[in-house]
Amino acid sequence: MTNFRGVLNNPDPLNKVLFALRDIGRTVSIFFSSHETTIYSLEKAGVRAVAKFHPQELFSSFQLIDCPGGVLAVEASCQDLLVVLQSSLHSRRSCTIQLQWQGHQLLMHFTIQKDSLVSANGAERLRTVTHSVPVYFWDAERCLAFASSLPEPYPEISFEREDLAVMKQTIDKLARLDRYVELSLRESGCLYLASRNHHVMVQVIFNIKNQAYAEDIPQHQEYSLTLDARDLQRVFSSTYVNPHKLVFGSWPCCRHLPPYSLLPILLRTFD
Repeated sequence: MTNFRGVLNNPDPLNKVLFALRDIGRTVSIFFSSHETTIYSLEKAGVRAVAKFHPQELFSSFQLIDCPGGVLAVEASCQDLLVVLQSSLHSRRSCTIQLQWQGHQLLMHFTIQKDSLVSANGAERLRTVTHSVPVYFWDAERCLAFASSLPEPYPEISFEREDLAVMKQTIDKLARLDRYVELSLRESGCLYLASRNHHVMVQVIFNIKNQAYAEDIPQHQEYSLTLDARDLQRVFSSTYVNPHKLVFGSWPCCRHLPPYSLLPILLRTFD
């Protein structure tokens, strides 16, 4: 699941995810910055779909929202969002957009962060501007139409886990750069890594579909911890680690996690 269009071909198509979000009040987040990449993220019971776009392509996609008779009905304030998005293409700004259901209404909240610091009460902080834009999805069919209208994402680095060498190279890159890595544990769950200043936040979300594991692992159970990237380097360079059957209990830095064997993984990094 690497983009909205890809979600349509999976057991949880976009319309089901959207309406599930409406029912359980979860949040969809869209992250982008003006000079890097755009990552769309859907989260629902451990399912995450990520895609990358150039900001200009994102802006073109949002232009579709405000077209008369388009796939979405929006308030006039959506024009404000378009102006902000367009200005972010020419300035050093980043933006976080969150979509959240409130009843049958899907609210869009977006926060713009400037790179420049301002002083407030003797402390420096990022200057932020927050807007809220109400968005209404008409029905599932038009939700799908909107998803299919998005441009194809940029190619991503994607590796099947055939050997530890490639895995270790990816972790080595993660240790040097601030990058995001997602480990999708098929039939088991999702392990998400975010590297910040050589420290790695690890979040493990178990969404059990294989009944053989159902008695041992609570469904939708979440664990999180912070690791040093060098610890991960040692893990993936260890000769005893089988990439197709990782056991958390065997990781020196993860001993307090349950020692469950995890199924084959797919690792993605975003350049």
